[in-house]
Amino acid sequence: LGAQGGTPRAAGRVTIGAMTFHEQYAIAAAVTLAVELPLVLYLARRARLLRTDARILAAAGAANLLTHPALWYVPWSFFPAALEPASYPLYVVVGETAVLLVETLVYWRVLAPGRPWLALAMSALANASSYGVGMVVWAILGR
Repeated sequence: LGAQGGTPRAAGRVTIGAMTFHEQYAIAAAVTLAVELPLVLYLARRARLLRTDARILAAAGAANLLTHPALWYVPWSFFPAALEPASYPLYVVVGETAVLLVETLVYWRVLAPGRPWLALAMSALANASSYGVGMVVWAILGR
């Protein structure tokens, strides 16, 4: 679930409506994990990967731990203009592509050695799904 654009405020806070950027992050992280972890588990089982459920979930959790905070907090901390409406589409493309590549490497190394296309497909499906669900959640929240 990608970061939502906002307006920089005093004291380093970015807000949308009444929610701070950190509150938005907490929601986004929860939605992302709720969507991606079970989906990666399902995809790994369907691909008959000989890994335990715990290892699959740990890999998906680690992949998200490596990418999700960076996707949100690197631009918020260092490139706040990336979150402005004019720059946001480029930020989403660059950020989500970087996430896709990092998560693919994690899945390839931990879950599917020798099957890079499977790792890429798992990452792409998980990220597209969580991004889509996230957009629905933001629409429901009126953001």
